Amino acid sequence: MYRFAICVAFALAAVCPAAGSSPARMVPQRAMPSANGARNAVPPTGSVPSPQPGIKKVKHVVIIVQEHRSFDNVFHGFPGADTVNYGYDSSGNKIPLSPVSMGAGIVPGHLHDDFVIDYNGGAMNGWNLDDSVNGVPETYSYAYIPRNQVKLYFQIGEAYTLGDHFFPTSNGADFPQYQYLIAAQAHRTEDNPMLKGVERMQAWGCDSPPGTTVDVYDRKTGESTPNLTGPFPCFNYETMADQLNAKGLESNYYATAISGSTGSQPNYGWYSAYDAIQHIACIGGTQPCQRSSYWTNDVISPPGQILTDVAAGKLGAVTWVTCVPGSSPATCDGAGSQKWPTDVIDAIGTSTFWDSTAVFVMWDNWGGWYDHVAPPQLDELGLGVRTGLIVVSPFAKNGYVSHVQHETGSLLRFAEEAFGLHTMGATDARADDLRDCFDFKQAPQPYKGPFDLTLLRR
Repeated sequence: MYRFAICVAFALAAVCPAAGSSPARMVPQRAMPSANGARNAVPPTGSVPSPQPGIKKVKHVVIIVQEHRSFDNVFHGFPGADTVNYGYDSSGNKIPLSPVSMGAGIVPGHLHDDFVIDYNGGAMNGWNLDDSVNGVPETYSYAYIPRNQVKLYFQIGEAYTLGDHFFPTSNGADFPQYQYLIAAQAHRTEDNPMLKGVERMQAWGCDSPPGTTVDVYDRKTGESTPNLTGPFPCFNYETMADQLNAKGLESNYYATAISGSTGSQPNYGWYSAYDAIQHIACIGGTQPCQRSSYWTNDVISPPGQILTDVAAGKLGAVTWVTCVPGSSPATCDGAGSQKWPTDVIDAIGTSTFWDSTAVFVMWDNWGGWYDHVAPPQLDELGLGVRTGLIVVSPFAKNGYVSHVQHETGSLLRFAEEAFGLHTMGATDARADDLRDCFDFKQAPQPYKGPFDLTLLRR
């Protein structure tokens, strides 16, 4: 199993079986409201939550997804936040956290098995063991990013709201994290799709090569399915796009285009979460996939297109914005990665959308980096190691650090309340709605930016 990278909850529907030979054929699954415009009589999977007072002032929710960083790693020393200067290894030795540049090039292991080692039964002292398995120095993961590489995150967090108890819903790898962002579930998947035991570096969904599989958690045995016998990574559960479409509301997902399903070199099309949703990415379940109109019109590439769209007066009710390791401008690694979410925030903050928008900057998982706060275990697959959450809005509390427990499902719950959607009956139903981060009694506050990009040169 791929152990380090260079740079679920509730199952609501049946899963497509592993594909055999091309063309791949996936078993038809439970029908549902479809993001390509088709409707049917499937009842809602959850109830419509009671909205927090004033949330209807929000007409646009923007979720900016960054990659692979724990809270202690990014926000070390943030005023008023729960951070530390040292951790402990599995022998009880105190390990000072050391500065490691975002451009260092090695990201520690961050699959489900790595979480189990790092978490170490809640002791949060297994990083030295995991580092040794992954072939890096045993204290490598006990690290924080030098302040000059996170100044913009600090500047924006200090101006608005920073959540220091935000946890990814999954304690697994990237693939399930992105599914939770669009559907509040991931069919109990734990890790990334693989083909013959090798992690896929191109497509992570319905157009993956025949024979691609993904680990899932087996509730009967309490163990993972062996990857080679797991299901094909193409599912058919309800998503937030389906709900918004049914209400006549637009949503957009900005991600790198998928440039094919073969080859071993990454193009990071895997961050396109809707590629794993059959009724959106592969109508009928037969390869080559027929895309839905939602995919054609609202899954947008490259991510940087959002800057052009906002300037042109286009912003959906819910927008997901991903990043691309090593790419410009939407980079999410290296010393300049803080610039990408800042560019998006500045574009919205200086637009006509500002007065009715809530922007959330979050990290998909901990990336294998040390964090001292033990994540509550709410089910078999989460919560994951703590990451950061920045809340930017004319209604966000200013200079506020939220110590309230939030998770990925909280972002969906917030959007459900803002737009009168029902919960999807999964982690969004249990999650809070981030109400401590907002003051909707106040009039929309002027934007505090643009933020100082010259900090990148200091």
